[in-house]
Amino acid sequence: MSEQDSVSDVMASGDWPRAEALARSLTRTEPKLVDGWRWLGVALQAQGRSVEAFDAFEAALRLVPEDDGVAAALAQTAVRLGMRDAALALTVHVAERSPHDPAATVALGDVLLSMDRTNDARDVISDALESHPGNLDLVHAAGRVCRAMGRLDDAVTLFEAVRAERSKDARLLYDLAWTQADAGALDASLATCDASLAAGGDPETAAAVRFLKSTVLLAQGRLDEGWRDYAARNDPDLPAAPAFEVPGVRWDGMSDLTDAHLVCIAEQGLGDEIAFLGLISDLLSAVGPQGTLTLSADHRLSGLIQRRWPTVGLVATETQALNGRRVRRLSDPLASDSLWAPIGDFLHRFRSDIGSFEKTPPYLTPDPAGVETWRQWLATLPPGPRIGLTWRSGRMLDGRSRNFAELADWRPVMTVRADACFIALQYGQTEDEIAELVSGTGAKLHTPPGLDLFNDLDGLSALTAALDLTVGFSNATTNLAGAVGAQLWLITPPAPWTALDAPNYPWYPQARRFTADGYADWSRVMGEVATALATLDG
Repeated sequence: MSEQDSVSDVMASGDWPRAEALARSLTRTEPKLVDGWRWLGVALQAQGRSVEAFDAFEAALRLVPEDDGVAAALAQTAVRLGMRDAALALTVHVAERSPHDPAATVALGDVLLSMDRTNDARDVISDALESHPGNLDLVHAAGRVCRAMGRLDDAVTLFEAVRAERSKDARLLYDLAWTQADAGALDASLATCDASLAAGGDPETAAAVRFLKSTVLLAQGRLDEGWRDYAARNDPDLPAAPAFEVPGVRWDGMSDLTDAHLVCIAEQGLGDEIAFLGLISDLLSAVGPQGTLTLSADHRLSGLIQRRWPTVGLVATETQALNGRRVRRLSDPLASDSLWAPIGDFLHRFRSDIGSFEKTPPYLTPDPAGVETWRQWLATLPPGPRIGLTWRSGRMLDGRSRNFAELADWRPVMTVRADACFIALQYGQTEDEIAELVSGTGAKLHTPPGLDLFNDLDGLSALTAALDLTVGFSNATTNLAGAVGAQLWLITPPAPWTALDAPNYPWYPQARRFTADGYADWSRVMGEVATALATLDG
């Protein structure tokens, strides 16, 4: 048996470390053999080592620049590394060289979707389907496009058509389960998740399915099961999952915390980080007066945390990209007997039933002087209710834009009452968006003077506390308003798992939730917000 045959056989078995060793040996003995570099890239990528995989695929492509398969693999790795422009250039190159190759078109469509260029992806896939009607890979890709556009019924129809021919395709089943969950068909989604896991797909797909399944359980209000499975969010087989390099012993999820020197690591986006801070009082009670609690959190939250919990120690976290994965480390040494865990691990311990959320009071304290300063500024504006608005996330990639209404959909809100005094709370580059929101409405959207809405979270929290109401979609701003106990109207897509099957929004009991019927049409829910605003006192 040749060395090439050995590598191929080991790769087929899924023994990736062994496959890597054999492929490396092959690249040393035959450095101009493209298969050696290709196999090395595949083995490295399967182990989550995307930077090294990128280098291996790049070496293969230098040997055979016309090899579209290698270019496609390099593009896929580039997406994992966040190099979307490079991935787009590669997939465009492959698609132009192979205009009749459905696989090249699917790769291009997926990169466009990752960049939130949904309409471009739709055009690419639609054109290819005209030339290759019924091609299952293209039909599957068309389903992903429909999901990104919010056309969930169409997406399910397309996925089911492929499922009829490929009933054991784990990735297809994952896409179908995700779409069913978005549509609120939660029982069907769970069944499809189980079918995907039974199909025995690649480790990344299996990890993605396990995480999806946990959120579906939570959406059903099955908190005990859902939070237990929520550990899948940090599964190392997920490319986006962080790795933690923290000294001490990781908490096992069950051990008593009394007298512990506990370190909690913030995780995920800033909105989730703020929401999870509601656990801090529970954790302080758990460690008791002889224990200590140290928190690694976003530095922009330091003032709010120290004001509310002066006994909590704060430690900075350093995040570094290593082999395409975010690695989080603590910047300061800790006691050798410390226990540590990502803060989300404690949700199962302290939020295993909906009642535990309902008893949670506002848990962040804005600066009283800051609140008074903003009240004085608001008093200089025309009379009427002071309403903060925020309309999107700061991260609008990977299909996230479908979770937010178009700016034109805000028109009923902006025009429902002439005395409304709107305050822009949206962070990021917003000048053009503000102009579009108020165009032709007669409304004014005031910008808070001197406030950095992205960096000054202490000032932003004080402003939300001074307002009569904050209205918007889930992001750092609405989570901050909820955490300080400010009045909050939260607009959500259909079946948001974070609602935990509660009528409103359990993380912030004072919040009122407005839920859309679907992703493709926000007009009904935005009209509902406008109707409620018309009767708001002030």
